[in-house]
Amino acid sequence: VEIQVSDTGTGIPAGQLERVFEEFYQVPGAKRGGTGLGLPYARRLAGLLDGELTLTSEAGRGTTAVLNLPHGTPSVGTVVIADDDAAFRRVLTAMLTGIADRLIETADGGEALAAVTATSADLILADLQMPGVDGKTLLDRLPAGLPAIVITGHDEPAPPRAAALLRKDELTRERLAFTIRRVIRGTR
Repeated sequence: VEIQVSDTGTGIPAGQLERVFEEFYQVPGAKRGGTGLGLPYARRLAGLLDGELTLTSEAGRGTTAVLNLPHGTPSVGTVVIADDDAAFRRVLTAMLTGIADRLIETADGGEALAAVTATSADLILADLQMPGVDGKTLLDRLPAGLPAIVITGHDEPAPPRAAALLRKDELTRERLAFTIRRVIRGTR
């Protein structure tokens, strides 16, 4: 989605276009109110939404702000789900409908590693506490470059190898899709 807003104000000199995104920076000589935080915060928020905020300007003619945000459902090829709770695997499977091309359900880290070895997985969704090979060991043994999202019911920090951590009790399809988009975008 692209949103453009233009004005016919005094404009911003070419050398100042990136500087206006610095906190508290204001174009010298301009008599404007404000703190110089609006544009930096707007750009930061756009980034958190996996978007981008840019400006074009011509002195004496005005400025155009362009906000680009991702739209639609992300798409990922093969997803391996590693969770010992069969009911929760079904919940994830339902949430991934229309997002993942192929799903492989596994009950522990050992089965997940075997699935990763046998197929060309694009993403792992793993619980941390499973019998046998647990989630932390699974993450340590995954091939480099294979992104993994931890989905856990416990209050603990994400292991270093995890690209993201989501809590089971706060999981929604939208949160999962947003996280997948961010993780997959970061690996391309």
